[in-house]
Amino acid sequence: MNRGLLIWNVILTLLMTGILFGGCSSIDPQFTNLQDQVKHNGENIKLLAKAINENSNLITEQSMSILEVKLYTEATIDQLKTSLE
Repeated sequence: MNRGLLIWNVILTLLMTGILFGGCSSIDPQFTNLQDQVKHNGENIKLLAKAINENSNLITEQSMSILEVKLYTEATIDQLKTSLE
């Protein structure tokens, strides 16, 4: 009798634990809505991070181009100065 009662208590405990952790979250419709929002926001964050990386690369490329133009301009000015002297 005691052994049967112990087994019954273990089974009920496992069932209640399963319902508590698994069932409650699926019963609440707002939980599902929030879960979808989290997934959607995660995708948006990934897209934003990709766009930020692309913009950073473009800014680096443009900075290098500006530096090249600056160096070329300075070299041209130096050549003009020496030719005028």
